[in-house]
Amino acid sequence: MIDGLGSRLEAHFADEERTLYKPLKQRLGKDSPISEMVREHRSIRRTFEKLRSASNEYEAHRSRIGDLRLSLDSLQREINGHIEKEEKVLFWLADLKL
Repeated sequence: MIDGLGSRLEAHFADEERTLYKPLKQRLGKDSPISEMVREHRSIRRTFEKLRSASNEYEAHRSRIGDLRLSLDSLQREINGHIEKEEKVLFWLADLKL
């Protein structure tokens, strides 16, 4: 299940970076929020890897459920914050510039 989530996350990031971020960066130049959004993708990837590690630990030691929950909560918060920025800034810019 974790591997499937990771695959979907990577596919989403690749698609978003290719179809939205790249054209926006070309239109807006260096002073755009695109670099920050790409950095957030890297951060979300790192947080996902922590979740993957916690999941593996949980599989080996069922008592590690608390670590798994913390990792999942952390990933959820990070993704929610990223989506909020996309909705408030990025999609508005895309409508305006593309």
